[in-house]
Amino acid sequence: MHLGDIYYSGSKEECDNNFYKIFKEVAAEIGKNMVPVFTIPGNHEYYSMGEGFYYLVDKMNVSSNQRQAASYFCLRTADSKWQFLGMDTGQDDNNPYVTAMAPFAPQLFGDRDSQGELAWHQDKLNNFSGQTIMMSHHQLFTRDVNNKIDSDVEPYFNRYLHSYFSPYFNKIAAWYWGHEHSFAIYQDGIFGLAKGRLLGSSSYEVPQTNSNDIYPIVPYARDNVQPPVDGDGFYYHACAVFDFKRTNPADPIHVKYYSFPSWAQYESMPANANLALLCTEQISASPMRSYSWTGNDKMDDDIVSNNTPSLLQNGHHLFIAFNKAASGSNSNNVLMMASYDQNNNNNKWNNPGAVLSDGNKVFTTHGPSLTVHDGTYYLIYADSSSSNKVAIISSQDLKNWSKVMYFKINNQTFSSSSAISSVWIENTCYVSFQDAATNSITLISTDMKTSRTISIPNLPSSPGTPALAASHNSLHLFYRYDNSNSSYIYWQVYSTTSGSWTNKGCVTNNEVKQSVGTPKSTSSIAVVIEQNDDITIFYGAHDVDNQKTVNWATYSVGHNVWSGGVSLPRMKNDNKPPFMQKSPAAIALPGGGVYVAYISRSDDNVRWASRT
Repeated sequence: MHLGDIYYSGSKEECDNNFYKIFKEVAAEIGKNMVPVFTIPGNHEYYSMGEGFYYLVDKMNVSSNQRQAASYFCLRTADSKWQFLGMDTGQDDNNPYVTAMAPFAPQLFGDRDSQGELAWHQDKLNNFSGQTIMMSHHQLFTRDVNNKIDSDVEPYFNRYLHSYFSPYFNKIAAWYWGHEHSFAIYQDGIFGLAKGRLLGSSSYEVPQTNSNDIYPIVPYARDNVQPPVDGDGFYYHACAVFDFKRTNPADPIHVKYYSFPSWAQYESMPANANLALLCTEQISASPMRSYSWTGNDKMDDDIVSNNTPSLLQNGHHLFIAFNKAASGSNSNNVLMMASYDQNNNNNKWNNPGAVLSDGNKVFTTHGPSLTVHDGTYYLIYADSSSSNKVAIISSQDLKNWSKVMYFKINNQTFSSSSAISSVWIENTCYVSFQDAATNSITLISTDMKTSRTISIPNLPSSPGTPALAASHNSLHLFYRYDNSNSSYIYWQVYSTTSGSWTNKGCVTNNEVKQSVGTPKSTSSIAVVIEQNDDITIFYGAHDVDNQKTVNWATYSVGHNVWSGGVSLPRMKNDNKPPFMQKSPAAIALPGGGVYVAYISRSDDNVRWASRT
């Protein structure tokens, strides 16, 4: 099986001389019949409009009953436990001049056509109970800055391929791609994929690249190996051999990766050239979960907000608290709530209503925080009617709210210049905000009877709005910090048992900061703890049209690496990902999945999307 690119333009002559005849010669040399060969097209095959490629596949396996019927294919093992799906990403990348001027992420032909190639692959995935190995010429993601995938959004990620197949990541045990003429084993699990493998160095040689030219948010595996380089500094070729022999059908398959010497175009193959083992691995059933994004829907005509909303999930109900946007009205900035019954599954939010504290409306100019503990709901907010003092009200029925109380420690109250973030760990609530007096982050712990502040070390001057999340006995604190106009995201962890802090530094890998490839935010952060304890953050980022997308990045607790840093995908019939004007809010669901809310780019309506 070949991952595409028959140089230079996939003409008939090149497909014959550089591909077909080689297999025929090898078969004759060893005195065997030619084995069936399957190939998917890359961009180079379509530089001749695919003429040579389709001529090739028409005659490739003519002497066997395993003919390749199209530019994509499905091969299954005899026991129906494994299948290979090869896709055609080359057709969308058929003009080198266009790609050179503005690289774009290739889509599959029939991107949203029920009769197109994508639907064909989805049918093969839906109706196969075993595990799948995906194959494409173009990458799902890349670490090499010299291989830009997309100039529209994040350049290291194919948002289309990811959105097509992330709903099947529980069935996709590995994905192999080419395009880059190199070899790499990416860290397992990044971007939600079990295993991503670059295997694009089977033909035209490329020189060794600068190891600093990387996107740090796309990590290699710690045991990644690279092929040797020849005397001219060119990488050796590489290939993979799959062994499906196993004792039990559920046992993993074995893969061996080999290198083979390279040589310049007008040189002869080196004497005594042989395959040399690079590394081996096992591929088991995918341990990942499937997921897909849906939504970008307006919640309700009356759910309009001036600032970051707050989401809360309790039982089968989802709640939102927000400060109403009603310019020129005495209802502007009034604290509101609405609810959604997940059991109804009708995408309808109940009519929002004003929060009444002891019968009076409550006003806030910043985003509130809504929590629940032991059957009591708590709203924590900056009271705009009292110099933005950090206030708290409580209710057991979400209708009758208590009188306003202000946090007071050593006779000192606190005023916030930001949205509030709060979480519970056991019987203690942790509350954080940007302190208006110090222009820094204040952290309060309270059992709703007594309160104290917790000192936060290693804070820069004027950090951004904080975001909190709780995992077991650990409190995670995220904030952005403008350093030389680069809004990197920083992270600290507080142990509630030892009372000590761990400074995790910038959200990146190996402490590498790059202008592209390290998440940077234009908004405050929303953070959730996933069902498997992984940490996902949501934040605003600008695309090339200077529009603010909703981006995400996930920290794998098991592998201690970040991946992502990319926007939510397009949804429904949208051609672009969701855009927002204010910071997002997010909530993780106990059974898995996430809800994200954000204020629409074009108006103050709150929109929401779900990842299931």
